[in-house]
Amino acid sequence: ASFAGALATLPQSVAYGLIAISPLGAEWSVFGITASVGATILFGFLTGAFDPNRFLISGPRALTALVFAVSIQTGLDRGFEPETALTLAYSGVIVAGLFQSASGLFKLGHIATYLPLPVLAGFITASALTVFLNSMPMVMGLPDLGFFHILISEFNRIDLWAFLIGGLTIGATLLLENRSKTIPAALAGVAAGSAVYY
Repeated sequence: ASFAGALATLPQSVAYGLIAISPLGAEWSVFGITASVGATILFGFLTGAFDPNRFLISGPRALTALVFAVSIQTGLDRGFEPETALTLAYSGVIVAGLFQSASGLFKLGHIATYLPLPVLAGFITASALTVFLNSMPMVMGLPDLGFFHILISEFNRIDLWAFLIGGLTIGATLLLENRSKTIPAALAGVAAGSAVYY
C-alpha cells in the first residue's frame, strides 16, 4: 500500500519540487524535481518497510514545499549565495524533523486539536492557491515570470505548445479522477501529457 501511495504521489512530487526550488530560478528545476521524486520513492519504501501501519505514505507535501521555498527566498534576500540558502533551508528541515520526532516521542500530537478548523482550512486553501499560481507560469511556458505579470504584460509571449501540453495534462487528470481504481488520475494525466509531448 505504501508503494502504491508513493507511485500515486509521484506527479504531485514533481510540482512540489518545482515550487520548493522556485526562488532559485528555472536552472535549478531539475534539482528540485529530482530531490522531491527521490524523497517520495525513498519515503514510500521506508514507511512500507519500517512503519507498523502498512497504509501510511509519506513524502513531500504542498505545505512543506511552500515553507521550503520561503526559507530559500529568505536566505537569498539576506544576500546568501544559492548554495548557502539551500543548505540553510535543508538545515531548517532537519531541525523541524527533530522537533517532530521529539513531539512523537513525548506524545504531544493532541496539541494539534487546539488549532481552530477555520485556521487550518484557510491555510490549506491558501497553500493550494499558491501552488496553482506558482505552477501556471510553467504551464504557460514562461517559468521565470510571475503569473499575474504574464497576464498583464506578457500575454502574447505564452508558448502555445507548452500551454497545450499543460492543459492536456490537467484535463486528462480531471477527466480520469475517480474513474480508475488501478491507475491514479495524476499519473495517467502526466503519462498522457508526456506522450503527446514526445
